[in-house]
Amino acid sequence: MKKFEYRIVSPTTYAKCLDMANSLLNKVSKYTQKSISKISPSDIIDYFENKFNILFVFFESEPTSTIKYNDIVLNFKYQTLNKDLVNRISGVTIPKNSRSVIMLNQTMPKPRVFFTILHELSHLYFHDMSNNKQIFASKFSGVYPDELMPYEDEANIIASLLFCSTPKLEMLLTRNYSFDKIKSITGMSIKGLHSRLLNYLNQRLRIE
Repeated sequence: MKKFEYRIVSPTTYAKCLDMANSLLNKVSKYTQKSISKISPSDIIDYFENKFNILFVFFESEPTSTIKYNDIVLNFKYQTLNKDLVNRISGVTIPKNSRSVIMLNQTMPKPRVFFTILHELSHLYFHDMSNNKQIFASKFSGVYPDELMPYEDEANIIASLLFCSTPKLEMLLTRNYSFDKIKSITGMSIKGLHSRLLNYLNQRLRIE
C-alpha cells in the first residue's frame, strides 16, 4: 500500500495521460462548440450526462434534505452513509449494468467536488468497468493497493488536465496572471492548482 498527495510520474505515463485527456477534450469541444481553452468542468460534466447514463449520489453521515451541490449535476439523489466511510471516501464509481453510479462526499469544498467528479469520470471513460465488478474509490488518505496505483495516477492526472487544460493554463500563464488569479479563474483549489503547475513544469517544461 502507498500513500500520496502529489506524485511525479514518468514522462511516458504523463504523455499517455495527456493524449487521453486531449482525446476527450476534443470530443467535448465539438459537443460544446467551444475551444479547448474555454472548456470548464461544468462543460465536461454536461457532456457525460448527455452521452452516458449516470446517477450522481451525494452523501454524508447525517440525514438531510439539502443537497449542497445540486447546481453542478442534473441527475442526482442523496444517501446517508456510515460516518467512518464518509471520513475516508471522497468519491466512488460503481458500475450497475447499463447505469454508472458516482457517489460524492458533499462535505467537501466545491473545488474538491469538481475534481472528484472529473477523477471518477476519468475512471468511467478510460478504465474498463465492463465486467460490472471493478469499483473505483477516491480516498482522502491517498492509500491504495499497489495494483490500483496506475489507475489512480491516471485518473488524478487526467482530472487535473480536464480541470485546467494545457491550452487554458498556457493562455493564463502568458498573461502573467498570479497564482491566486489563475485559481480564481479556473476554480481549482490551492492544492489542485499547485499539483497542476508542478506537473506542467516538470513534464512539459522539464523544470524540476
